[in-house]
Amino acid sequence: MIRKYKSKNKLRPTTSKVQLAIFSMIGHDNLIGKKFLDLYAGTGNIGMMAINYGVKLSCFVDSNPSFISKIKNKSKENNLLEKSKFLIANCETQLHKLSDKFDYVFADPPYNEEPFEKIMYQLAKNQLVHKKSKIFLEHSNKIGLKEYYEDKMRIQTKNYGDTVISVFQTANN
Repeated sequence: MIRKYKSKNKLRPTTSKVQLAIFSMIGHDNLIGKKFLDLYAGTGNIGMMAINYGVKLSCFVDSNPSFISKIKNKSKENNLLEKSKFLIANCETQLHKLSDKFDYVFADPPYNEEPFEKIMYQLAKNQLVHKKSKIFLEHSNKIGLKEYYEDKMRIQTKNYGDTVISVFQTANN
């Protein structure tokens, strides 16, 4: 069953099983000192988990100010503010507001939307990733993603019930 929400105030957090799988795919040691971008941050759990695994920066982006406010509060409560950045922005059109290059990107848009082409375009256009960066896209198993977006090629796909994680990296890396 696919969970669809019409309201932008409803969350569909990434399950703990999928969260652990993502960090297992990355490898915990590979996160140390890196930069992590959490698009459609929602609860912020993925970005905060990345900080706990050693990233030097986790940037949380969501268009919902309430979500970003809650993530800030959680970051403060857990002493993670020093390694956190927050941006209230549309992930499909406003990534130009970011200036860092990220080693890992995670995007978990609402399941009833398919903004993947726009996200990949924004990442490339605004030079937010480098050749070795990995981009993790969470999506419904009912959505078929392309094998290539911009200069990024799908290098891995993992299925978890209704949820799929597709991993992209620069082609011919």
